[in-house]
Amino acid sequence: METWTVQTDGSATKKEGRVGVVLISLEKETLKYAVRLQFPPANNEAKYEAFLTRLNLAKALGAKNLFVQADSQLIIGQVKGDYEAKEERMQKYLKIVQRLSQHFDSLDFVQIPRTKNAEADFLARLASSNDYDATFELCIVIRGQPSTEGEEVLKIKEQDERMTPIVCYLKEGWLSEDKMEARKIQIRAARFVIIDDVLYERGYSLHI
Repeated sequence: METWTVQTDGSATKKEGRVGVVLISLEKETLKYAVRLQFPPANNEAKYEAFLTRLNLAKALGAKNLFVQADSQLIIGQVKGDYEAKEERMQKYLKIVQRLSQHFDSLDFVQIPRTKNAEADFLARLASSNDYDATFELCIVIRGQPSTEGEEVLKIKEQDERMTPIVCYLKEGWLSEDKMEARKIQIRAARFVIIDDVLYERGYSLHI
């Protein structure tokens, strides 16, 4: 069974949170993704945001079998059903995870030591930095509200030529022949939707 490997980490400060995700595809390509949470989440909420980010990305990229590695025993225990989610906010996150999980044929979870989750942790820290190297192959997203709240959609200016590959992919399934470029388009497209032939962004600001 062909399986994607996903590593993730999420953490929180008093003012914001941060998420780092590493995906390793069937072709052994490594895709890196970071999210800056511009709201004050609890640390476990940041862990759940990381969990949801990886599931959404894997779904957008067409992965069917996932091997998920994370260092949060509590979150993995709740997702697997070993622990009960007692807080209302955790219950909301868990329901979203369970709904997304239905899109996959198999999901295996394993807790790993923080020392073995260093790359995802590094990406999470990078998400909250304004000084990252522009040459670093990374997509950083800024999220303004928790995933448990309803999404807003923002209309994208039609003259923005950078959106053309995303529009072509969403409308016609077109992708670049370059594998890495195609992966980038798929990742970016996961954050957009077309309604009545108009491109909208799902309420967050995208930084490449």
